[in-house]
Amino acid sequence: MAVETTHPNSYVVPAVGLSGGACASPTATSASCSAISQCINPSNCNVCVFSRASVEFYNWDTMAYQAAYTALTLKVSWSTSACSGTCDDVTRKIYIDYSTDGGSNWTTFSGFPKDCASSSGTASATLSVSITESQLRVRAYSIALCGNADGTCDCCSTCTCGVTGTINDVYAEGTYAKGACCSGTSCTLRPQFNCSGTYQGDGTVCDPNPCGGGGGGSPSTNPWIAFFG
Repeated sequence: MAVETTHPNSYVVPAVGLSGGACASPTATSASCSAISQCINPSNCNVCVFSRASVEFYNWDTMAYQAAYTALTLKVSWSTSACSGTCDDVTRKIYIDYSTDGGSNWTTFSGFPKDCASSSGTASATLSVSITESQLRVRAYSIALCGNADGTCDCCSTCTCGVTGTINDVYAEGTYAKGACCSGTSCTLRPQFNCSGTYQGDGTVCDPNPCGGGGGGSPSTNPWIAFFG
C-alpha cells in the first residue's frame, strides 16, 4: 500500500464565526494560540474578561490519487503549555475541530478539548474517502475565563490566567494500492485508475520488469562473433 500526504495551503485568523483574537505566527499548517483572561473588578467578584484565540486552515492540496483511496485519515500535530496565572476559579481549554462541509458543521477531535498542561501528540480522525477536498477545514482555538465553567464570573481578586495551544502540522493521509502498469515494454508503478496501459495487479512491481522490457545481454565485442553472427 502507498500513502499520499496532502496539506492545507491557506489560513484565516481568527477562525470564521468565532469571536476573539487571532492565533500568533500563523502559516498554512501551523499557529500558536494563546488566550489570557483577567479578573478586572474584584470588588464585585463578577467582572471577568473572556479570551479566545483561533485559526482556521483550508484550501487543500489536490488529492491526486483519491479515486484509489481505501482509507483517508486527517491528522493534526499539537502541543499545549502548562497553565499560567494565579486565578483560583478558572476555565482554560484548547480545542481542535474539523469540518467536511465547508464549515457549516464542526466535529471536535477525539480527546479534545484539552486542559492546559505541558503535553503533545497527534489528533486523528477517519474521513470518508469520497470527501470533497474543497470542503475540508480544520480550526483550533484556546479559551480562558477567570470564572466558572458555566460562564459566570466568580473571581474576587485581581488576577490573570492563560493557556497556549500550538498547532505544529495539519495534514491528511490517503492510503491506496498501486502496482505495475505496462505501456508497451515500459513499466511504471501507479494505481489502477491511473494506468492507461495494462495493469498487472495491486502490489506488483517493475523489477523484474513484467512488461517484456528485460532480457538480452550486451552485444559481443569479439569481431569474429560479430562478423559470423
